Order: sequence, then C-alpha cells, then structure tokens
Amino acid sequence: MSRHTITTPDGRTVLVGWDRPTSTFYAMGLPMFWYGTSTGELDTVEDLAEVLRPHGVTLPDDLVRQLVTDRMNEGRLGRPTGIGGQA
Repeated sequence: MSRHTITTPDGRTVLVGWDRPTSTFYAMGLPMFWYGTSTGELDTVEDLAEVLRPHGVTLPDDLVRQLVTDRMNEGRLGRPTGIGGQA
C-alpha cells in the first residue's frame, strides 16, 4: 500500500495511494470523504482525480506519476506486477 499526503490551499489534508489487496486507488479526506473502499473501485489515476475534483482537490503532476509507479511496482493481488516484479 502506498500513501501520500496532499494539503489543499485551504489547509485540508487528503491521503491518497494505491492499495494492492483491493486493487484500487483510494482517497481519504475524513470527515469529508473516503473513496476506494471496495475492490477495483478506482482503477486508474484518472478515476481518482475525478472523484477528488468535486471536493476541490487536484493531484499535482509529480504525484500522478508517483501513483502510477506505485501501482506498477506493487501490482494487484494475484496478478503480475509489471515493471520490476515478475510473477
């Protein structure tokens, strides 16, 4: 599981990352929202960005790249990981 922290311009803290056991990206801005709680809910970084948009949260480009890398490195439960992690 990866975890990254975003601080919004208005001072809110949002946690985002990739969760291998559920094969989903997640976003937590408690008590505001919590996404990625069910298997495969947010399959792509674009899906993650889309659920964050209504909350006024934007993923910085460097974090988008890191999240893609996290998913490639960690893979999905029961599936090959791709770069750097042959099954």
